Amino acid sequence: MKIQQFQEFAAQLHKSGDIDPVYPVLKELYNRRKLSAASALWCSALYLGYYNLGSALTAYTVCSTRESPLTPVLNLNLPIGMERRGLFGGRIGSYLQSCQKAGWPSEGERRWLIEDIPTKNYFLIRDNILAIPYIGPWAAFKWLELLKEVHEWPVAAPHMFLKESAGPLAGLIAVMDVNPKDFAICKEAALELKNLTGYSWERLETCLCDYHSYLQGRYRIGHKTATMIRDIQRSPLSKPKKDEALQVCREVVPCYPLELLTERNDDYS
Repeated sequence: MKIQQFQEFAAQLHKSGDIDPVYPVLKELYNRRKLSAASALWCSALYLGYYNLGSALTAYTVCSTRESPLTPVLNLNLPIGMERRGLFGGRIGSYLQSCQKAGWPSEGERRWLIEDIPTKNYFLIRDNILAIPYIGPWAAFKWLELLKEVHEWPVAAPHMFLKESAGPLAGLIAVMDVNPKDFAICKEAALELKNLTGYSWERLETCLCDYHSYLQGRYRIGHKTATMIRDIQRSPLSKPKKDEALQVCREVVPCYPLELLTERNDDYS
């Protein structure tokens, strides 16, 4: 019964587009603006830092290359998403300085990769970026997801890194009734659930994290889309750029308009 409830929740999450709504929006914006590979990667790195799409797009307007001076963007004091609360208190500047010092991100990394070994490619990129200050395991996981979903790099997570992921582990415990102290059993249960759903490890990780948050009363399907739209609306972007971003949201996120965001949120507990 618990597995069935999770599968129903995950199916609705996918149908709504709320699983990771920022990814298709970024991808479409990059295509419309005809950004170079280097420019698109830098904008994604800004998003990884701010974890607020309105802030990232605003930062990109005043800091459009990795080599741009940082003072103009830092003076804006842009909001940072809770997922990157480790960068509160001015540490966003330290993150951006670390990116510049490391020469990261670089489209040259793409040349390291071999098309038919995405999991090996994953570790090549992951090992490199974990050496950059302010990029820990969670941020590395999200960066590689951005590379896969937005930039179409041939990378794929080999598993969910459960020892480093409290949210997905909690979701797995809720669905599969596993002992969190027995990681061998947890890994087996995760693989069983992956095979049942057919999801990639990246998608399964997000579904489990969101399901755990849903059970705790901290997430409703559509919340991430609504937050993304709010962040754009509240940002200091110029009206034309704000309108462009909101139009892309309308076109690529299935659960837009907002009237649809609360559909069937009470059916999975």
